[in-house]
Amino acid sequence: MFGLGIRYLMGWAMAAADGAGKRRAEWPPHPDRVFMALAAAWFETGRDAAEGEMLKWLEGCSPPRLATSLDMTQFRSVVTHYVPVNDSGMAKAKTVEGKLKSGKDGLKDLKEMGMSLLPELRPRQPRSYPVAIPRDAVVHLTWEQPLPERHRSALASLCGKVVSLGHSASLVQMWVTDHPPQANLVPVSGMAEHRLRVFGEGRLAYLETRYNRDRYIAYVELEEEVKNAKGKTKSTLKQRLEEEFPEGKPVSLRPEPGLWQGYSSRTFEPETEAP
Repeated sequence: MFGLGIRYLMGWAMAAADGAGKRRAEWPPHPDRVFMALAAAWFETGRDAAEGEMLKWLEGCSPPRLATSLDMTQFRSVVTHYVPVNDSGMAKAKTVEGKLKSGKDGLKDLKEMGMSLLPELRPRQPRSYPVAIPRDAVVHLTWEQPLPERHRSALASLCGKVVSLGHSASLVQMWVTDHPPQANLVPVSGMAEHRLRVFGEGRLAYLETRYNRDRYIAYVELEEEVKNAKGKTKSTLKQRLEEEFPEGKPVSLRPEPGLWQGYSSRTFEPETEAP
């Protein structure tokens, strides 16, 4: 038996249960969200081979149990802030850049654009941040099967690289434990009180495909070479860009929910000595 401990360092969890809608806070954290946080840490820190093998092994494990605070209904909230947007400033910057390259007088426009980029002068749009404030800010995901020794150090290392779960402001500490607390939310078949997203075999490869990092970087690097080249070299690189990327600039897409698993809560009666 082993578990993953997660401590929300701010005392609250900022994550949306309804995706882009951002009207409902997610609690407890879905196992798939935890796996994606581990995968993101792996993608962003050099893709260590041992950590990658550990993630593929974890994919094949059964859905985890959870030890968590469940009395959350009255503690869920959605906070709306009005924040400066960047899109309008970027559009103006491109317009002015075009004028300057064409030799037209864009200095006045450049000054106006610079002023409009100040946060206090930019237009503001509402942004929602679903927040859950649990009674206990520590959650455990537990598995009945033992953790192979060959994966222990890799999992511990990757846990140390995870800094947030959900929104980037939702800071966490994650660790491996061989003595997790007793779970009070367990996977079940059929009708269930809760429905959580879980991961399965092939999830890491799916996330890598959606992220599309290698293709994106290759395109950006080749595009930069085209911009800096001249003459025949420029034409050759441009043709290569069109041949290798006929559909244009690759995009990174948000992952879709994977598998869903029913969970039911259970209570534990205190052990009493028989008379």
